[in-house]
Amino acid sequence: MQKIYLDSNILIASQIQNHPLHKQTTEVLVKLDKIKTKYYYLSPLCFDEYLYILQKYIRNKLIDKFNQKFLRTDRIHPPTIIAH
Repeated sequence: MQKIYLDSNILIASQIQNHPLHKQTTEVLVKLDKIKTKYYYLSPLCFDEYLYILQKYIRNKLIDKFNQKFLRTDRIHPPTIIAH
């Protein structure tokens, strides 16, 4: 089982079509999607940053739809919290 951490930069770039790294991040996510046994992980901060930026783009009417293929919640698992 492969664990893949998705940073907010990857999530944001994959959702905004005129982002300078949109094509590259979409290609990476397509390749990752081909891995059969994987879990995607997000940190709470990553998810917060992602939502903040997308809300900003939506509010300013710079984006009107999402790339829902990569946002399936059945593939995203909460991070494991390790107490020290």
